[in-house]
Amino acid sequence: MPFLDLQPESFKLSLELSEDIHKLVQLLGDVLKSQDDEGLFQLAHKLVAHPGDKVTPEDFPELEDPVVFRQISRAFTVLFQLINLAEQKEIVRVNRARFPRRESIDDAVKQLKDAGVEASEVQSLLSRISITPSLTAHPTEAKRKAVLDKLHTITRSLAQNRQAELSSRLDDQNSGDEEARLQLLTLWQTDEMRARRLSVSEEIRNALYFFDRSILDVVPWLHEDLEQSLARHYPGTTLPEQPVVEFRSWVGGDRDGNPFVTPEVTWEALQSHRRLILEHYLEKASDLRREITQSIKLVHVDDALTQSLEADIRSLPYTEEQLGRYSQEPYVQKMLAVEFRLTDTINDGANAFNTADELRGELELVAASLLHNRAEDLAVGGRLRHLIRQVKAFGFHLATLDVRQHSDEHEKALSEILALAHAVPGGRRYETLTESERVELLLGELASPRPFLHPASTLSPETEKTLEVFRVICRAHQKWSLRTVRAYIMSMTRGLSDILEVLLFCREAGILRWTDNGNLICDLDIVPLFETIDDLHHAGGLMRELLSLPFYQSLLASRDGTQEIMLGY
Repeated sequence: MPFLDLQPESFKLSLELSEDIHKLVQLLGDVLKSQDDEGLFQLAHKLVAHPGDKVTPEDFPELEDPVVFRQISRAFTVLFQLINLAEQKEIVRVNRARFPRRESIDDAVKQLKDAGVEASEVQSLLSRISITPSLTAHPTEAKRKAVLDKLHTITRSLAQNRQAELSSRLDDQNSGDEEARLQLLTLWQTDEMRARRLSVSEEIRNALYFFDRSILDVVPWLHEDLEQSLARHYPGTTLPEQPVVEFRSWVGGDRDGNPFVTPEVTWEALQSHRRLILEHYLEKASDLRREITQSIKLVHVDDALTQSLEADIRSLPYTEEQLGRYSQEPYVQKMLAVEFRLTDTINDGANAFNTADELRGELELVAASLLHNRAEDLAVGGRLRHLIRQVKAFGFHLATLDVRQHSDEHEKALSEILALAHAVPGGRRYETLTESERVELLLGELASPRPFLHPASTLSPETEKTLEVFRVICRAHQKWSLRTVRAYIMSMTRGLSDILEVLLFCREAGILRWTDNGNLICDLDIVPLFETIDDLHHAGGLMRELLSLPFYQSLLASRDGTQEIMLGY
């Protein structure tokens, strides 16, 4: 008897999808039988076969047992997860079979062409467009990484059988089924529930999982699809220098209502972002070293590459064995240099890349030489171009970390600091001032470059944490890149003072500063978040008031004249 007689083909599902569902249902049944759980097997079969509109408690007395109820629930949960995997695989198969594909990038560009949009308009649009999805932490919804890994492997095993990939064993025709069975067995014996609530550090690792599994590859593919579509419909139109798609994350930076997102955790998130992307680049550079093995006995290389390589050999720790073995393979030697420098970048060594643009320059040097010397396909496509696109989109920061805090926390901290500095006229407390009095005081203080606090000042732990967040941001900017953190978001922004308070903290940390020639520079986008109905209604007036301030106009000039706002719900 089959485990479940679902008959997906009777619902007009495709042959491929029906076969995958049958296979997965059979494998799940085999796993349940292997666990000496014939009763569970029989109960599941009985539940599916029973007319759903006539179910009574008397029909299934087994479900009165909590253990049985839990096990049968798990069985159907796993079943639904497997059917979802099969459906996702089917979506990919169907989309690949369609060309041109509706709602694809190519279809969108073609619609612009058919509508008579000129190439100059498309080029202008590309220079302005910026798509930045943001990852947020939802620990109650997230599957455990162990479960995600197993589901991912099962999906890959399904594809492996369908593609009939060659195996090292000639009789290994069902290796995909066996791998799926093993993963299903461990999935069945793995608790989907965590023993305790996720820590913020674990949330950070969960977010990085999705970068490692999909995002790092998908973003370059999107840019490649767009580039090819432009070449097809708008020859001569090019992608802008700035990536069209970049990613942000709130995980490790969103402290609104979460006391566990400390300044130390934010620094940990920034370090984790950097380490993941640098280790990814190192792995890809190593792959390229084994791929581009052209010999100077057979092809030429550009003089620029030769000169760069000579400088590398003088300064980097090549071994005699490496110099001898690869003496005729300059691309291999160059990729070794990239590996040396990436390793030093990870470990803060002497030969580290200072910026991601330096790494991209080295890779572009290789691409240019390949392009000029009869290896165009390697230069404009394949792994090298894919890596160049990744470096462009992800830099050394992976994803910009957004930092968020509730406006009430800023008010509390600033009230303590102003009292300590005796900065409120008449000895009053900041929180007792009217909104107009607060704005007047804050603008006066922002016009001055002097800091509030003496280095020896003693603050409460809560206020110290509020200030330390800004110091962490400044340290990340100075040590790595301004792309590490680009936005500071104020939850429940109600008035102008909520924005000006944050700017004072930025000044204290060195993020906001006056130059010697009197210009104002701010290294952060200050982002008000309007959430209540009243705040949303008044947001327009508040923003007009903010943007009319000469002080703020000067600040925006250092941010390319761009103001970001966020609308809540």
